[in-house]
Amino acid sequence: MRERRTPTTIRLVDDGRLLSGGAHAVFRNARALARRHPSLFSDDADAMPIYFRNTVPTRDLLSGRFAYMPQNGWPWDGLVAGARERLRRVHLLSQSELAMARTAVAIRTGPTVPQRRRAAHGIHTNPLDDGFEEALARVPEASDVGLPPGALLSVGSAWGYRRFPVLLAGYEAYRRAGGTRPLALVTWGPLVEATRAAAGPGVVLVDQHLDRHDVLGLIDRCHATVFPSSVEASPLTILEAAALGARIVATDIPGHVHALGAMEVSGQVVSDVEAVEGLAEALAAVDSDDTPPVETPLGTAAGRLGLRDRWCDGMAAAIEEALR
Repeated sequence: MRERRTPTTIRLVDDGRLLSGGAHAVFRNARALARRHPSLFSDDADAMPIYFRNTVPTRDLLSGRFAYMPQNGWPWDGLVAGARERLRRVHLLSQSELAMARTAVAIRTGPTVPQRRRAAHGIHTNPLDDGFEEALARVPEASDVGLPPGALLSVGSAWGYRRFPVLLAGYEAYRRAGGTRPLALVTWGPLVEATRAAAGPGVVLVDQHLDRHDVLGLIDRCHATVFPSSVEASPLTILEAAALGARIVATDIPGHVHALGAMEVSGQVVSDVEAVEGLAEALAAVDSDDTPPVETPLGTAAGRLGLRDRWCDGMAAAIEEALR
């Protein structure tokens, strides 16, 4: 029987099970990390695998010889809508907690991911990956999917934690107060039909999962972006909006606050996650064409590279801790 050695390097696991756009982005960042710190990585059988998702294969759970960077904060702090979501969350929470208990080190991607005994020092918020540059170059060919001129835009999957009922109620209150901009809601998933049924005048719902460059094109053309979620671990689209110089309305959840702070974003309008009237006031605050967009180093390619390099160096330190 072959003797297993103590791992001295990390192995990236690409088994086709990255389920979200954010997870794909962080995996591209991990490839950049491997290029910047090549001595930490290898494809050797004894290298410690690292997983950028919430579920880990049984063989590695049993061995405990893996690094863990879950990308979904919903299991720990998210709302559910109905039995289907409740069962999904219970399953994902049990898998996530088991991985947390068994991992050699957990690397936190946001404050929603809990601090555990095996957690590496600090929070390592995912920056924009180099795939953003590729998608940005394709924006001129993006589809507008019927985006109304001057629209407020919200993009995201239709799960309970997205808080679309609060968004729609806040938008309705904004219209009652005299707001006239349409709301474009680009969404997909299990609550699409419920969201469609609840949508009132002024709401344009696009039931379509778009390619990344198409989403960037919508952000680039809209008046302002709106992010109503009740939980995020390390959100991606809000950073893309910041990079494009959009106006941003975001709920005051830890995932938003931390990610925008880590990327040095300023000028966003923050709304209480539960406050319908507060959201209406936030929408009114960005209503004018004179409302300035956010400011951030993400707005330039050099700034994005600098933030990505900083993330790579912080992650390298966390990985070195895992290998000790």
